[in-house]
Amino acid sequence: MATTTKALKRLTGAFGIAVVALVPLTASAQERITIGTGSTGGVYYPLGGGMAEIFSKTIDGVSASAEVTGASIENSRRVGSGEMTLGIGNANTVYFAKNGEKPFRQAWPLEAVAALYPSTIQIIVRSDSGIETVADLEGKRVAVGPPGGSTRVMADAVFEGAGIDVQREYLDFTEATEALKDRNLDASVVLAAFPTPTVIDLATTADIKVLPLDEDVLTKTHEKYPYYIAGTIPAGTYDGQDGDVATLNIWNILFVNEATDDDLVYQMTKALFENIAELQAIHPAAKQIQPETAIETPIALSPGAERYYREAGALD
Repeated sequence: MATTTKALKRLTGAFGIAVVALVPLTASAQERITIGTGSTGGVYYPLGGGMAEIFSKTIDGVSASAEVTGASIENSRRVGSGEMTLGIGNANTVYFAKNGEKPFRQAWPLEAVAALYPSTIQIIVRSDSGIETVADLEGKRVAVGPPGGSTRVMADAVFEGAGIDVQREYLDFTEATEALKDRNLDASVVLAAFPTPTVIDLATTADIKVLPLDEDVLTKTHEKYPYYIAGTIPAGTYDGQDGDVATLNIWNILFVNEATDDDLVYQMTKALFENIAELQAIHPAAKQIQPETAIETPIALSPGAERYYREAGALD
């Protein structure tokens, strides 16, 4: 009865994409696991590539690969429609996708595998730009990430909290870095774990400044969007950064389609945590991936992931 109820639940949740839900996404049926990440200049891509290598080595019959995508929004749609197995996305975007809230036009059948690590919003300008505060960005040319990502969503929330409007440029992190180098851009909003490779790259060729968010902006943004929480970029994170920078964080979520076979999800979750040292060697953000915090997701956990967390003692 439990299995039948669960199948009916998933078919109902996947209304509108019934063809996807009718066929469980098992390892033997797929042969290939795809992981939606983001641009090559962010953190999603190297972590997704590391996960793909782990899954390929440790799960029988599986060949996994990471795909460059527009990040959270695109990943939510493609996993929800069955085009990809796994996706990484910011907590707010995954929540919106699951519940059919803007920018999504329908609810997508998603389940969480793990809360991975927090992303930090970093607003980067050149030190010689004359821009000292977020308020100074009024009317300026600001890169807010690709159209399919969450950077623009969080950037808009911050601009709203600051009461400003900017000229939005929809560039990924790598494109924005090059534009800042060439002085074709006033600022770049980066939403990623720090230190972020593209910001490190920029700091080696130009003097940069990470703009702080003042208390009023932090408070107004958090009050309206509670999934954005206060954070700090420690002094010394980037060349020339002498002091701590007040900012906002949001958790990143690894997720699957509800129709994904629970045993496959269990195997992927188990493989992830049993080989976490391999991911930590790729990027320091992976040091924050722990079973105890992995369960703090904005949408329901996959039963396969729950099974692993119970075994690991993270769930009662």
